[in-house]
Amino acid sequence: MVQLLLGSRECKLGLSFFFILLFPALGNAQTFCQNATQIPANRPVTFLICTQSSDTVAKTRIDLDDKPIWEGEAVISSVQGAQVEYIAGPVTIAPGNYVLKAYLGNYNSTTGALQWSPSLTVNISVTSDPIPPPYTCTYTLSGPSTIGSEGGTGNLVVTATDQRCGWTLTSNAPWFTLQTLSGTGTNNYVQFTATPNIVNQAQSATILIPGTNVTFTVTQAPAVPPSVPPCEVGMPIVNILSYTNRFKVNAYGTVKFQITWNDDVTPRRSLVWIETQLSSQVAQRITDPQIIQTLVSMNYKSLVKGVFNLVVRAQDSAGCIGDSSLIARQVRVN
Repeated sequence: MVQLLLGSRECKLGLSFFFILLFPALGNAQTFCQNATQIPANRPVTFLICTQSSDTVAKTRIDLDDKPIWEGEAVISSVQGAQVEYIAGPVTIAPGNYVLKAYLGNYNSTTGALQWSPSLTVNISVTSDPIPPPYTCTYTLSGPSTIGSEGGTGNLVVTATDQRCGWTLTSNAPWFTLQTLSGTGTNNYVQFTATPNIVNQAQSATILIPGTNVTFTVTQAPAVPPSVPPCEVGMPIVNILSYTNRFKVNAYGTVKFQITWNDDVTPRRSLVWIETQLSSQVAQRITDPQIIQTLVSMNYKSLVKGVFNLVVRAQDSAGCIGDSSLIARQVRVN
């Protein structure tokens, strides 16, 4: 059994209407359940043609007063058990009285020729319906105007003055992306994702509703610089210039060195102590040294014989300790 369904459904551009008629499967004599149907004029009309799922359908066609107004590939709207719905249309019909004919078509398996089912004929009356009242669309965008440097997700709100108002959104910043770019209605939540800011300056994204002057700007805080220990800013650097590399037990060796800082520290930090070490054993320490000249001399000695590594260490008033251990200097005590 084949049916032509005519009813109504809401769509963005207007109302689509569907009509109910019956005629048998392809090749059989026709029957129908309604002789006349009234539909509104100048509105999109969509036809749903129903048949058994065992039928093979390639084309659908609608004639108005024996003139084709729709012919196209068979497109399935839905399947309900053993029944399949095919879409034909939409078409727009001017006011008047017409004879409507519906067809289902398939290709002959032998000749390949397109064959149409017997037509289903029904009289329709197309009447003018009231023009919907005009409406205007005004939009607003709202949401958080600032975002932390770590980024994250949130929501913008798109507000329109009428449920029929459609809108689209664009973002001019790759770090600020929108999950939804279009919609319809008065209040819509649009999720956004902001990636972390990795530069040490603020950045902005502007969201626009094209075709309007509505914009919304989101500003992201600059990246937070990592905390720098004071010793990364300025640290005493000990540079050994000369030293005694061989001496007797209980005798003294002498080391000459310079102390600078690895950055421009203003005011220059003072030194708290300077010491010499022989293989990590403190040989001599000077507390609160008053270094007037860049060249400094200190002594060191050992109570036992052996081969030792000489290191000069210094601590400044910021608690930063620098030493000369990057270059190994060996001392032999006989």
